[in-house]
Amino acid sequence: MSDRSQKFESPEIAKPFEDPLDVEIILNFLTESRENLLNILRAIDDKSILSKKVSNHPAFGELSLEQWIELLYLHEQRHIEQIKDVKLSKSFG
Repeated sequence: MSDRSQKFESPEIAKPFEDPLDVEIILNFLTESRENLLNILRAIDDKSILSKKVSNHPAFGELSLEQWIELLYLHEQRHIEQIKDVKLSKSFG
């Protein structure tokens, strides 16, 4: 995940909007999404189920739900590095 030399095509649901969003809107989306995830995780009585259930990841194949959760941090870090690159590029105004 941290190797950004390998590019991945986003699934349709994760593709960016045509028009740029206001930073405040983006931060609200991220905050709401994180809160929803944390609420779901807090509601799980038996956390061991996260290692038993699997779902297919488009780039990495079958991952347990526990692995999906761990991957969130790395995924965010990847995007943070991409944002830094864009900000340093000549095309960023």
